[in-house]
Amino acid sequence: MDQDSKRIDEEYQAILEAEKRVQSLAKNAEIVKEYGVDITELLANVAAEREKVNKLHEKQAEDFFLLSDSRMIDVLRMRYVEDRPWADIADAINYSERRVKELRNMALKEIFQKRKNNAL
Repeated sequence: MDQDSKRIDEEYQAILEAEKRVQSLAKNAEIVKEYGVDITELLANVAAEREKVNKLHEKQAEDFFLLSDSRMIDVLRMRYVEDRPWADIADAINYSERRVKELRNMALKEIFQKRKNNAL
């Protein structure tokens, strides 16, 4: 995977991680009490993280619309929105894991190229 595709992949992984952080913060009120953190501060942090995640999801959706191949969109959606493992994605679309990863790489390259062209 080239550097540009790797960067976009990292952005999408960051979205998944941010989503997990928000869910974890929201579900662990007991731990918050144990550590003595002010719950109102935690809720403000959750709201701020949720807003960041929503903006990242909007950007991600815009990126998906840049793609010319619905298979690429499906792969990215299953991987980065549904957080599915490669094997599940491969089974769902009847491709090998290797081909699914190739589609992901092609999609990320296409997104980067179109982002680059739109920035000019």
